[in-house]
Amino acid sequence: FTTGDDSGKPNGVVTASTLGKTAASTTAFTRLEIIDLVHSVDPGYRRSRSAGFMMHDKVLAEVKKLSLGSGDASPLWQQSMRDGAPDTIDGFRYFLNQDMDSAMTTGKKLFLFGDFNKYVIRQVLGLTIRRLEERFADSYQVGFIGFARYDGELMNTAAVKHLKLA
Repeated sequence: FTTGDDSGKPNGVVTASTLGKTAASTTAFTRLEIIDLVHSVDPGYRRSRSAGFMMHDKVLAEVKKLSLGSGDASPLWQQSMRDGAPDTIDGFRYFLNQDMDSAMTTGKKLFLFGDFNKYVIRQVLGLTIRRLEERFADSYQVGFIGFARYDGELMNTAAVKHLKLA
């Protein structure tokens, strides 16, 4: 559901998202580019309670190193001061997804930002499991096979955008 190509797999949220911002560098991003990504999303989706960032943990480490500027070294990443409240990036919550790109190289889609409620995962029927006794009987084993059918789609491509390296 993250990077599926919609060809034999669900359309992943990264694949379905549209370009919000291309970084100037092929190996890094800036605070201003993250702000441009946020503002590339329609304000209606940006104000949603389910709006936020999605990224790999290694990309979050790079975000934590960014600051507002040389005169005010306040970080872009803010640790929560209240119990139970999430840490934020520029006031927005974030979701770690280890299936996102982590390599800081040309053309990688490092961030998603938007209203993730607009990405829908559909389960068709339930999980079917079959027991296979005869197939493995000669080795005194029992096999099982399972089948499940799912699909995923971003219902509005304006709701989620990505930042990619040049």
